[in-house]
Amino acid sequence: METIIEIIKRRVSVRTYSGEPIPSALLERLTGVFEKNSAPLFGNHLRFSLAVLNESQRDEVKQLSTYGVIRNAGVYMLGAVSKGPRCMTDFGYAMEKNILEASSLGLGTCWLGGTFSRSGFSRRMDLRENEVLPAVSPVGFPAGRRSLVDGIFRFAASSHARRPWPDLYYAGNPSEPLSPSAAGGFVEALECVRLAPSASNKQPWRVIKENGAAVFHFYSAGGRGSTPASEESGEIRFHEIDMGIALCHFELASRALGRTGEWQRTDSARDVRGWDYFLSWSSA
Repeated sequence: METIIEIIKRRVSVRTYSGEPIPSALLERLTGVFEKNSAPLFGNHLRFSLAVLNESQRDEVKQLSTYGVIRNAGVYMLGAVSKGPRCMTDFGYAMEKNILEASSLGLGTCWLGGTFSRSGFSRRMDLRENEVLPAVSPVGFPAGRRSLVDGIFRFAASSHARRPWPDLYYAGNPSEPLSPSAAGGFVEALECVRLAPSASNKQPWRVIKENGAAVFHFYSAGGRGSTPASEESGEIRFHEIDMGIALCHFELASRALGRTGEWQRTDSARDVRGWDYFLSWSSA
């Protein structure tokens, strides 16, 4: 049986699907984890569902257009989050758990944030007044060959490349890169963060490990911090979704390695100019 670390390492974005129907048993297994994966880090309410489109729903597929990016997908994973502090991070954290669950079942997925018709999917989700739908993902069996559009998007997003360790991880302060040997038993967990998907592959996360302690402080260097106005409006902030994905990868990989710990906000996290502090993982 594959470990979550193996699943994280092999997963890639799939934009071209075979069109083969997904057995109902697989769909039931996937939807069966949605509630379990809806526990947030910052307290925002989350909902997930699958939109299953049959052959007679071609017009609906057009309404739920993905602008030619996605081919032959008849199922989409939809998620809604209530508007509030760090709601985008809660969404990314929970949605990525669902996406990894789909990967464990042999299904392909692809994060879609800016290349889909949000209004069409919002109707399918029956979006509530205080909710926002930040992203969706097709779900299905990958095709044998990628389409030309798939290849172009993959190249444009540089999804085959990742930042090196010295650009992401630090020991004690942001001027001292963290070496893999100094990461102790968290090397694999940090590598799983490095491999996480992000909008345009920007990888906004930065992590500072406390010297002499198994405490990791997570920051974003990818954009301005949240404001009460942005939180109240549910503004879709992709770098905050990316932070949720990174937190998800670190937690799942750490637990798979037997490294117990918990997320918390701590006064020991130093202020870093230009970085936005999110959470810290403190290992017991």
